[in-house]
Amino acid sequence: MGLELTELTTHRGRVQVLKSCSLTVASGEVVALLGPNGAGKSTLLGTVMGLYPSRTGRVLVNGQDISRVPIHKRIAYGLALVPERRQVFSHLSVEDNLALGAFYRRVPSTDMSRDLESIFQLFPGLQKHRRRRAGWLSGGEQQMVAIGRALMAKPQMLLLDEPSLGLAPVVTKEVFDALAQLKDAGLTTLIVEQNVSQALALASRTYILSNGEILFEGSSEQAKEALSSGYLTIG
Repeated sequence: MGLELTELTTHRGRVQVLKSCSLTVASGEVVALLGPNGAGKSTLLGTVMGLYPSRTGRVLVNGQDISRVPIHKRIAYGLALVPERRQVFSHLSVEDNLALGAFYRRVPSTDMSRDLESIFQLFPGLQKHRRRRAGWLSGGEQQMVAIGRALMAKPQMLLLDEPSLGLAPVVTKEVFDALAQLKDAGLTTLIVEQNVSQALALASRTYILSNGEILFEGSSEQAKEALSSGYLTIG
């Protein structure tokens, strides 16, 4: 599944957040979107999902323009978003949170059970908490639930917004190990991430966004060199 953003301009209220942003993610590719706080990274992901309408430009999925497609219908185009700060349903069990990800697929119970088990294989630590309320889990476990919930939609492209935010290093490693498995399985991914080293290790290409504009596009190795030399800075 390929994604192409062309000259995308997005406002939130009266504030222009994105300024003619263009970005591509090829099928099966993992691309990182880096930048300082307030750069517009979350807004870009939200624009792809239809949470924020673009003023100009286009969002293309496999060559189809979905710029004016409603939010709920973008799931049918194979998009799934893991939002910043997880946003799990704290009063529901882990299993029920995961099942909600498959709501639009209307899967039979046998398929649901199989899909749930695939999530527990990806995140083994969730298995023992499957009946527990999500609000009682640690931040890292909630992040795993949020990723698992998105995967239950069987997306062709995963949009990740700061998956390591607030997590301990050991939990961050566990999350990124799972993302590496998804990469090996060929899942197209666009990741916004504050942990630069983890993001660059996972992604093949990187964009750097600042003040709503794309400042850099290149391989993750080129991004690493530019950041280490001081040619580019984040923060």
